[in-house]
Amino acid sequence: FSGTYHSEYSGWEILVEEGYKIQGRAQAINLSNGKTYIPDIVAVDTKTGEVIFVEVERDVSKDQISRKTKGMKLYEASNGNLYVFCDNLNCQRAIHGEINLALRGLNCNSFLTNLHGLRNGKRAGKDGGIWFSQRKGN
Repeated sequence: FSGTYHSEYSGWEILVEEGYKIQGRAQAINLSNGKTYIPDIVAVDTKTGEVIFVEVERDVSKDQISRKTKGMKLYEASNGNLYVFCDNLNCQRAIHGEINLALRGLNCNSFLTNLHGLRNGKRAGKDGGIWFSQRKGN
């Protein structure tokens, strides 16, 4: 996970179109190890009332330790529900692999998408939604 937030890659407008309400500035979340986590985007699914934390990732390489650390922070802060916007399909595939590696053996749900595909009109084949890659459970 790069951790770099750029508004041109944010995806918030797509979240709004999909029925999410974007919360104001994200607040730091205190984790059990004393560290904090600040999500890139905090949104509420207006259909279910569920609050989600969305990470925004660009197709850049980072070292494995920082990626695992970020993945673990997101996992704890989101109660195992990981939502990630990537800038393109290559990034989405790479981040998906990193999540699987970083959180191997943990029960989590991951939802990934990429802005390039969404902006070109693509939607998930399974449900017509914006999350192209959905993995539930172990």
